[in-house]
Formats: sequence, C-alpha cells, structure tokens
Amino acid sequence: MRKCVNYRFFCLSFLILTYTGSISGIDLNTKIVTTGWLRSNLENEKIRVMDVRPQSEYGKSHICGAVYIDIEQILDTDTRKLDPVMLMEVLGKSGIDENATIIIYGNSSDWRQFYLLWSLDYIGHTRSAILDGGYGQWKKEERPLSQNPPAKKIVKYRNKSIFNSAIRASLYDLKKPSNGISPIVISIECTKGVSDKQIDMNGPVRKKACIRCWTEDVADDGSWKNPEILKSAYAALGLSPSSTVVVTSDDGCSSAISWFTLKYVIGFSNVKNFDGSEGKWADRESVSVQMGMQ
Repeated sequence: MRKCVNYRFFCLSFLILTYTGSISGIDLNTKIVTTGWLRSNLENEKIRVMDVRPQSEYGKSHICGAVYIDIEQILDTDTRKLDPVMLMEVLGKSGIDENATIIIYGNSSDWRQFYLLWSLDYIGHTRSAILDGGYGQWKKEERPLSQNPPAKKIVKYRNKSIFNSAIRASLYDLKKPSNGISPIVISIECTKGVSDKQIDMNGPVRKKACIRCWTEDVADDGSWKNPEILKSAYAALGLSPSSTVVVTSDDGCSSAISWFTLKYVIGFSNVKNFDGSEGKWADRESVSVQMGMQ
C-alpha cells in the first residue's frame, strides 16, 4: 500500500497504524489512523465511519459510507453531560454494534471528534480512532466522497463493559480523591492569549486551577507540537506523565481535545475529563484541588 504522509499530524506519526494486510477483528493498536489505511479498509463491514461535522456540511459531502452523528444527541438535556445510554442508542440506530471498529472524523481540531472518542472509551468501546487529517485531508487526496447517506440497519448495541470511571471525573472525585491525592486541574480555554498564570479569574474553579489554551498544544497548521515540547510545557505547570490530572472547560466538551493530547499524544496514565461545565463547580468551594506550579 502506498504510504500516505500527512503533515498535519506529523508529530503523531509514531501512533499511526501501518497497514500490512487484512486485520482479524480490526483490533487497532493506535487511536489515529491514516487516510490510506481507511481507504484500504473502507469496504470492510467491520469498519464504521462516523462524521461529527455540522449536518449541513455532511449533507454537502462526506466520506463514502460515513454516518452522521449529532453530539447533542448523546448529551443529557439537563446536565449537558454525556448520557452513555443515549450514546448506545444513537450507535444502534446508526447501525453500529459493540463489535464494530469506529473511525471518527471532523474538521481540523474539531472538539467533537475527540469528545466522541472519549465517550466511546468511557463505555468501553476501545476499538475506535481518529482519522488523521480529517475530512480536509481526505478531500485533498481526492478520495471517495458522497452526498448520499448510507443505508442503515438498526441494531441493538449491547454494552459488554462497565463504564470506565478512570477517564471521567466527578465533583466527588475532586472532593474526596480515592487515592488520597488531589488532582491537578487544568481549565481549558479555546482562545489563544490566555496565560496559565491567570489564576485570579472569576469563579472558584479558575482560582484553584491551572489555565491553558488547547491551541497552545498545536502549531499554526493544526498539527500537534512535538510530544517532548508538550511534556516540557505541562511540566511547567507541575505535571508529569504520572500526575493525576483533570481537564475541564466552560462547556465540558472541548476539554476532550486536551484529554486526548495528554493521554494519547504525551502518554499520561491518569488523566480524566470533567464533562460537566465549569459552572457546576461555581458554588462548590469545598472542592479541593491542587494548583500547578507557577
């Protein structure tokens, strides 16, 4: 197979799966796959492709065979947090069962693809990955596109695993850490120019947490910076790959990008995403968290 070199995510090349033939069960050993790998496996019935871009963009053009998923459909309408039951229902209605290998794509640095992957990890569906370069790279390489949604056969998604609490933070986790170690909390921003030293911003969460913009982790072309550079940047906040870390954001969703960066790019072993909005912390002064080193 012709090797596809994607410079948008060249820093993650060590994670990319090299396709060497048919793969029994499609058990991936990576969370990122190349466009070349997906093209070679696009007709494999065990592979399901999910598009998380806005529905209007999906309707204009999408990868052949990809189903559209609206992230809003998997969020609890009251708490705005992931509803795992709704997620499994959406998967089933999309014709995806617990044995499928799911490849997710969106636009460059679209938080939705990372949130969906985090959600799948949470319900124990670990056979999932992000498409390296997303829709833009696929289109640039003139690979197969369609305007027609695929035929879907509704199936029953049967969860085989207990939910993975090791990657999802709760207020209780922060108030009474199970291991007795208060986590380092990183408040993720979406706008450049927010300094990680601005700890005196509004609200008790911001006063007790490091602040970092997720765009500081990527280069101007949207590719992640070198993992060693990222390790150094997070070390300045008092973090190491063995640290207990919780990432959060205003909407409780976009922090999934930084969760992915810490877990799968840098290699942190104990990082959780708090998918409730930071407003949920606003009145919880009793929650004790550890500030990163300034």
